[in-house]
Amino acid sequence: MHFVGKHAKEKCNLQWIADFRDPWTAVYYNKLMPRTRVAAKIDERLERSVLKEADEVVVISETMAEIQQEIVDRSYNVIPNGFDPDDFEFNQQGEEPCDTDKLTIRFVGSVRDGAIPYGFLASPGRCGSSPKI
Repeated sequence: MHFVGKHAKEKCNLQWIADFRDPWTAVYYNKLMPRTRVAAKIDERLERSVLKEADEVVVISETMAEIQQEIVDRSYNVIPNGFDPDDFEFNQQGEEPCDTDKLTIRFVGSVRDGAIPYGFLASPGRCGSSPKI
């Protein structure tokens, strides 16, 4: 997707914000499944070009900003993953409403072994119901 943004900037004279939800070359699975030296060098070159040419770069944490800073020295905007509690309505007692017996939480991506949320998966579901895993 970064290349779509890069192309749109070049062809249409648009501002381009590159949003990194995960590191590119420093992503954990590159250590688990090493690439050839040539492929790694190509990825490094492409990553540097995106980081240099984007008008702004967004990352999810200060740590990720530090990782990217080592690749290209520039400013990085940190917008952490999370939620805004104001997006959720609560009743007068401060409890979540239980007007449904179903809550769907979906994660689309990969999770490294050390980041599997076992506690979350084993916890009681919404309004005390048992989770279905």
